[in-house]
Amino acid sequence: MCQLLAMNSKHPADIGFSFAGFRARGGLTDDHIDGFGIAYFEPTGLRLYCDDKAAMDSPLAELVSQTRTKATTTLVHIRKSDDDLLTNAHPFPRELWGEAWVFTHNGKITIKDAPASDPIK
Repeated sequence: MCQLLAMNSKHPADIGFSFAGFRARGGLTDDHIDGFGIAYFEPTGLRLYCDDKAAMDSPLAELVSQTRTKATTTLVHIRKSDDDLLTNAHPFPRELWGEAWVFTHNGKITIKDAPASDPIK
């Protein structure tokens, strides 16, 4: 199963300390090596980094560690899966109602699990 780290705060905060320990779980202290992703909201909008490499081996994760960005909302995801596809690295960005949203999950979603779409009545 994948692992998630999230932080939401009233004032912009640095997730660096928590991220350092969590990042280690992506290949050093644990076996979540099938991808890494982080999303955070800056005053100017969403910043998103995803990599198909383990967090401990990811140049993007290293960049995030060195940058020490402060944000009010941060989502981090490390993957343990049967693939290492970049397209499956979370968080996933979407735009809804003219705003950027991100989501991540801790499980497996397959097409057979998707509900049948009902026509709009």
